[in-house]
Amino acid sequence: MKLISDVKFVPTGSTLLNLTLSDRVDGGLALGRIANVIGDASTGKTMLGLSVLAEAAHLREFENHHLIYDDTEAALAIDVGRMFGGKLANRLEFPTPDVEFSDTVENFYRNILWRIGQGEPFIYVLDSFDALATEEDEETAAALQKTGQVKGGYGVAKAKMASQILRHINSELKNLDSLLIIISQTRQDLTSVFSRKIRSGGRALGFYTSYEIWLTNKGRIKVSDTVVGNMVQAEVTKNKITGKIRKVEFPIYYEYGIDDVGSMVDFLLNFGKWRKKNKLTVVAEFSEDLILELTPKKLIKEIEANPETFRRLRELVAAVWQEHEERVSMRRKPKYE
Repeated sequence: MKLISDVKFVPTGSTLLNLTLSDRVDGGLALGRIANVIGDASTGKTMLGLSVLAEAAHLREFENHHLIYDDTEAALAIDVGRMFGGKLANRLEFPTPDVEFSDTVENFYRNILWRIGQGEPFIYVLDSFDALATEEDEETAAALQKTGQVKGGYGVAKAKMASQILRHINSELKNLDSLLIIISQTRQDLTSVFSRKIRSGGRALGFYTSYEIWLTNKGRIKVSDTVVGNMVQAEVTKNKITGKIRKVEFPIYYEYGIDDVGSMVDFLLNFGKWRKKNKLTVVAEFSEDLILELTPKKLIKEIEANPETFRRLRELVAAVWQEHEERVSMRRKPKYE
């Protein structure tokens, strides 16, 4: 069994989300696991999946990983090279050399088994599980259209297949230091008297995944009267690495992606580490020898232009995060030593 100290972590593109998932600034999702990203439309699920692939493409420790985007919805219209860089555009792969995307659960199973059979590490984004049918359900739907009658339960096969697939590949991912990210759409639970959202796939996704990340749109971001992005809340409701349930917020812009620096600036302001001098100026105190007084927009650009300032920003955010974690800690003597 691998110790957590020996596990590699893939960054998510958001320092705050990394901290939420792993208490680390430089990595969020542990290899050898399955992560489920769940959310409504326009909550940045695809953007998050591609950001994980982009982060891996730009890090030397993942240079041998295959980066796979399985566009089951056949809906990707993002210019990957422009938004995520040429390194990801050059390394992005289909599920297999002969298959552009999976269209049924069975095909997805065959595709990922092919990857496992190659014996090489990979990061696989399935976008999305909801777009997959099953061969059994396709036959049932055809029979229903033809005769008006069906035998068995329509829609049940998908949940059964999900359980079989995830149980099998779970251990294989650990052996290959690989990661599977499954994107799911939320659905309204019509069987509940309360208004709550669920995902498709039965209980298998909840049982076999190491992470559950629920994305919620907290509001549109506008420039003048034009919508340019959304403020997204990411709530980690299942975390088999730290065991913690946490949530953070970050902006996602349609033409940029996750605003990592902007979210960290907001985080430090919200926690009172930094302050606003007036309505237009932020007093950003990194240390005694580095204090910047700029508008938020100029401050973000200054940080992005200077790698050392970005590093110090991350260190400051990590320190404030740790201070908060210590405040909410039980601080009790370990039960077992």
